[in-house]
Amino acid sequence: MDCEDGFFPITSVHRLDIKEALHLTDEQVARLTDDMMRDIARKMADDYCEQLFWDHLPIIAAYVAQREGIDLKNDAGTTAPVAPCHTNTEHGGD
Repeated sequence: MDCEDGFFPITSVHRLDIKEALHLTDEQVARLTDDMMRDIARKMADDYCEQLFWDHLPIIAAYVAQREGIDLKNDAGTTAPVAPCHTNTEHGGD
């Protein structure tokens, strides 16, 4: 099942992602501990929630709903407000 208590995962981060992003060797990326990876994932999730999440969520949700024939506009003609962003604890968030 994709959803646990109403949450749906957005993404995750893997050592290979960091290897590619920083052009690291296998030996360099192998030094990243699980605790370091959790910290990176937590900071990435926080950054996404603080910057892009709220700008993109209404656009993407409205697009998907419209594609399926569902109107998400409220009486004022705007997309209804959404709940706060929650860090995905499965992938290292708080």
